[in-house]
Amino acid sequence: AVYGVGAIFSAISVFVVQGSLTIFGTSLDSLLSDRMRLELFSAGGLAVIAIGINLLEIKKIRLGSLLPGLVVTPLLVRIFATPNGLIHLL
Repeated sequence: AVYGVGAIFSAISVFVVQGSLTIFGTSLDSLLSDRMRLELFSAGGLAVIAIGINLLEIKKIRLGSLLPGLVVTPLLVRIFATPNGLIHLL
């Protein structure tokens, strides 16, 4: 109890936020195909690499500009990808 009651209340709020994000993500799982999931994980991996580059102070990368890729990537796969993995344009 070194940190006091405030730490307990903040832990409760973190639990609620993280739990709601987990439930929301689980509900989206049925909407994503394997190909969409793969591309989404690739976009997320690039964001994690960018975070590492920022932490190491190699180059300043604005992470906010990478966030739309997490939404756009599965949509592009849904629009352009065919079941055999090729892209059809018409």
